[in-house]
Amino acid sequence: QSSWQEELKKNLTDAQKSILLQEMGVSNEQLKKLENPITLNLINQAEKIVGGNVKTLAILASVLSAMAVFSSFGLCFTSVTQEKQHRITEQLLTCINHQQWVDGKALGLCLSSFKSLITTSLMILIVFSGISVFSDGGQDLNVSAAVLSQIILFCVLGVLFWNYVFVGFAATIDDPNHSGKTGLMMLPMVPVMLVFIVMGEPNGQVAKVLSLLPLTSISFMPMRIASMSVPIWHIALSLVFLVIGIYYVRLFATRVFRANITLFGKEPGWAEIWRSMLKKT
Repeated sequence: QSSWQEELKKNLTDAQKSILLQEMGVSNEQLKKLENPITLNLINQAEKIVGGNVKTLAILASVLSAMAVFSSFGLCFTSVTQEKQHRITEQLLTCINHQQWVDGKALGLCLSSFKSLITTSLMILIVFSGISVFSDGGQDLNVSAAVLSQIILFCVLGVLFWNYVFVGFAATIDDPNHSGKTGLMMLPMVPVMLVFIVMGEPNGQVAKVLSLLPLTSISFMPMRIASMSVPIWHIALSLVFLVIGIYYVRLFATRVFRANITLFGKEPGWAEIWRSMLKKT
C-alpha cells in the first residue's frame, strides 16, 4: 500500500461526486447548505432544579459515600478482630450486652467515617473554589439545600446499614490476614462501580430499581438526586426500604456477633453463619 492510493481514492470520489451533482442539477451552494449540520442548544433542566453541575455533583456524591463506607470497613476490621484476638471480649460482656456492643460499634464507626467525610468534603470544596477563582473553566457546585440534605440523609443511613453488616461479619473472623471471608467485605464496591456504568441514564430502569434496594441505594439514590428531579415517592419508598433494611440487618448482625465473638480457633462456615442469623436466642 502506497500513499498515492489514498490520494487517488479521494480524487476519484470527488470526481464522481461532481458528476452526480451535475446530473441531479445540484449546485455547490445548495450542497453546502445540505451539508451544514443542525445547531443544537441543549438546556439541562436538572441544572436549574439541582442548582449545580449535575455530572460533577453525581460523581462526588457516589465517591464520597463510597469513601465513608470503606473508612468504616477498615476501622471495623481493626477494632473487632483485635478485641477478639486480645481476648478482652469476656471483660466487655461483663459491662454491656451484645446488642449494646454492636450498636456502640456501628454508631462509633459512623461518627468516625463522617468526620473523615467532612474533612474530605471541605478539602474538595476549597479546591473547587480555588479553581473557580483562578480559572474560567471552574465547575459550579452551587447546590440547593434540599438536594444536599437528601444526599446527606441517604449517606448517613447507608453508612449505618453497612456498618451493622461489617460489625456482625467481622465477629466471624479470627485473623483478617489469613481469612478467606475478607473478600466479601468488598461487596460495597459493587454498587459504586455500577453507578459509573449507569450514570448516563439516571432515569433508566436499572438505576430506578437499584436506587430502591437498601444494598445499593447509598450510591444510586444520591446519584439520581444529583442528576435529575427524582419523584418524591421514589425517595420516600427508598427511605422506607432502607430503614427496614437497617432494622433487620441490626437484628441479624447482633445474632451473628453474639454467636461468634467468643469463638476462637476455627472460623464458622457459611452454613453456621446462616444458622446463627436465624437463631433468635
